[in-house]
Amino acid sequence: AASCSLTAKAARASSMRTIYSAHNVVVPVGPNTHDGIPGHLSIVTKDDHTAAEVAWFPYSMLQPLSTSVQEREAQASGQRGRYYDEYGIRAALHDIHSLRFHQGALYFSGAVEHLIVIMRGGVALPPFFFYGSRLFDFLEILSNFVCLTRSPDDPSVMRVSDIPQTSNFEVGRFVPNQLQADKRHADSTWNLWNRFARTTLDGLQYVMQRPPTAEEDITSERLQKTPLHDAGIRGSMVSPRGSVVETVQTDLGGFQVIAEKKTERPQSSDAATRAAPADPADVFLPLHRVERMPPLTEGEWIDHFDKDGRLQSADKLKSRIFLGGVEETARVVVWRYLLGMYPWDSTFEQREEIKAARTAEYNAYKTQWESITPEQEAHFEEFRDRKDRIDKDVVRTDREVPFYNGDNNPNIALLRSILLTYSFFNFDVGYVQGMNDILSVILIIMRDEVDAFWCFKLLMDQMAANFHKNQMGMHTQLWQLSNLVRLTDPELYSYLESIGAVNMFFCFRWILLRFKREFHFEDIMRVWEVQWACDTPAAFHLFLALAVLHDHKPRIIAKKMQFDDILKFTTNLALSLSAEELIMKAQCCMTNFIRMHGSLDVVMDATAMRIPSLN
Repeated sequence: AASCSLTAKAARASSMRTIYSAHNVVVPVGPNTHDGIPGHLSIVTKDDHTAAEVAWFPYSMLQPLSTSVQEREAQASGQRGRYYDEYGIRAALHDIHSLRFHQGALYFSGAVEHLIVIMRGGVALPPFFFYGSRLFDFLEILSNFVCLTRSPDDPSVMRVSDIPQTSNFEVGRFVPNQLQADKRHADSTWNLWNRFARTTLDGLQYVMQRPPTAEEDITSERLQKTPLHDAGIRGSMVSPRGSVVETVQTDLGGFQVIAEKKTERPQSSDAATRAAPADPADVFLPLHRVERMPPLTEGEWIDHFDKDGRLQSADKLKSRIFLGGVEETARVVVWRYLLGMYPWDSTFEQREEIKAARTAEYNAYKTQWESITPEQEAHFEEFRDRKDRIDKDVVRTDREVPFYNGDNNPNIALLRSILLTYSFFNFDVGYVQGMNDILSVILIIMRDEVDAFWCFKLLMDQMAANFHKNQMGMHTQLWQLSNLVRLTDPELYSYLESIGAVNMFFCFRWILLRFKREFHFEDIMRVWEVQWACDTPAAFHLFLALAVLHDHKPRIIAKKMQFDDILKFTTNLALSLSAEELIMKAQCCMTNFIRMHGSLDVVMDATAMRIPSLN
């Protein structure tokens, strides 16, 4: 079965063998040097060389090694002896879509080879930085298990074909000499690894899943991709720290949630001493309370037009929308301006010309994929792949909403057409799961294929980085959110730092979809239009996330939640959040933050984020 993690039952039944292990491979979890985790990146198989996997695990998952070995390798990567030992990463080779490799990048210091693994679902794993082994040695060994084909468009990308090759490698044959002292622990470590409860990849998949609706037939496909899925298992496993892990089957999209009874971990020695602004929590106080207003009505909107159809006082209108949102009946017009389809100072005549030109242009893009013959399609793998993913996703998109409900719903066909057309308009990004969620809301408002496409396209211009396969847009925003928490809530940041969660991956879905799955439909419309009317729209959703975290901070800390607990907790907040309350709090926090810091540059300036360049 295709899976990124073995089931607990399979783990007990199989014996994993280490084929190759690259030592001192660092996974970054934050913008600071001490937030990197050193460990091994290994290629492992079963005894018969089937079910090959790539897996990274921190040194602390090994049974105790000599202190000198740990200290030497920690010093080599500048880690100062600090270890995050709660998580590992693993992926079956047949679930990997491609590999992006770089011979040098400034992250900690100096030029460092690094590798980014991109899964077939579009999720990119955190970068792996090779400090102690050669990246291309790793790729050479990997090529014995899958077919690696260099992309003709980007020489730094290799496509992974699911063509396993028979290998007669001996265990340990390719293990570097430095690791011979550790080799005696390799197979025993894998016995432990196969009982490891959760992985970072599982967490990313978990937040992208949602409980299936009654109309979804997910029994075959989704269960194939469900990590740790075994409905007949309920027992105990041993975690890397020796605590008891209880497995409990849940109904969250078919995922098995692992609850671990952990011993309390010591607080980070440097977490409490991190510099913070004076009285940072003041951003949460109503120093400048933002008073919410009723939504902008259709009548108010019309009153702002002159005789030629130009809107007067665009800034005043946007401020009005920021403070109150838009009445439902006015959205179909107002959103066209907020998203940029129509210029704020355009006339009646100019808008008619824009609509005619946009319609012709859209039809030209749509014709490109509609005119592809079956024979052409048979030789067009990228198109087949995109079309298959779109076809699978659109039939699962918001089917509980009346607009998309029922069999043979023409609105589902519209959703499909727009997504396919966009994948031809934007070849670089194509289609990625989650775009269907974004378009769904816009199409409900526009009720027009052409207008929905252009509004979606303009929103994607703002959000496209969220869907790039290298995921650097997501890493940047999560870093910005982490920095915002550090500056405004040092108590929460210190706690997250102590459990190795300052990467904010538990907010991944919030940021990726701009909270689309966290609010009811009417509420997410209000959240989005307020954000689009904001002077700094690229920052508002970060303050919204900050407001949610601040509201639930007491429970997170009191319950001593670990990363997986927070991930499950934040995911389960979906559809329980109060939009108006959180909008008001986010606006208050943003206003106070700007008054205290002068601007948002200290949060939004990504040049301070020392991440690898993917250009």
